[in-house]
Amino acid sequence: MDLKLNGKKALVFGSSAGLGRAVAQSLLNEKATVFLNSRSADRLLQSVKELNAQGGVLADLTKAQEAGLATSEAISKMNGL
Repeated sequence: MDLKLNGKKALVFGSSAGLGRAVAQSLLNEKATVFLNSRSADRLLQSVKELNAQGGVLADLTKAQEAGLATSEAISKMNGL
């Protein structure tokens, strides 16, 4: 199915495993540019490599301020979302 996401940019939180990773994979399959997130540096790097994502941002979403910082970092690195 073509969802017309080619060239669109996305930041997917919690994307190193489970549902978040499945969402990231689906967006990548639709040719979107995807930035991943994890609270584990090892899992983040592994997921970026395995999924061939644009990059990733380390953030622990159990800490309220980190979500905003992660979003700002992704916007900066991707030149927008």
